[in-house]
Amino acid sequence: MTAGHGSCDGGVAVDALEGAGTVVLAGRILPGAELPPGAACDAAMRMQSVPVTLTRPVGDRIVVDAATGAPLERRQGR
Repeated sequence: MTAGHGSCDGGVAVDALEGAGTVVLAGRILPGAELPPGAACDAAMRMQSVPVTLTRPVGDRIVVDAATGAPLERRQGR
């Protein structure tokens, strides 16, 4: 899965809740290091590939975004 975070964040983690017919993915921002006084972060979005380990293959289950409740688009080979 690919997820975005701010340039001063510590990255992204993804939690998965698996059901019989769905896999719900919830991304969360990891804390970054404290900035020195007077330092600033830029406004750029950093994209990060995040591995998600499931207990069984996705198969025919619907993969859902926990934040929006919308199904996520699945790419070939994933």
